Amino acid sequence: MPYLTEALDRRTEVLGPDHESTLSTLGLIANVYGLTGDYAEAERMHRRNLDALQRTAGPDAPETITAMNNLAGTIRSLGRTADALPLYQDAYERWLRTVGPEDGRALIAANSFGSALEALGDLDRAEPIH
Repeated sequence: MPYLTEALDRRTEVLGPDHESTLSTLGLIANVYGLTGDYAEAERMHRRNLDALQRTAGPDAPETITAMNNLAGTIRSLGRTADALPLYQDAYERWLRTVGPEDGRALIAANSFGSALEALGDLDRAEPIH
């Protein structure tokens, strides 16, 4: 991971902390932390990425919605499904509004949201979504 953190540092220095390439690298590093099981660091990085994307790209930008879903997944991996649920729901609703229910991104978000509802025992809400 040193190459990724070096790339993030350089992009931050040259392009600035809110540049799309810098934020893309930040999201990639957050994903790597999650893949290696360091969910606490992944959550911190995903939050930082989501906050910056909401500010710079806007709340309905595809990269922002993806970052929201990624953060929700990390929070769920930490065993906090109830905390992840509002993020999953928000991401799902944003995909529905921006790309429609047949788009693959909306379908993935529906699966994530429905699965979280199911895990929390809310089968009545999960069934029509999942």
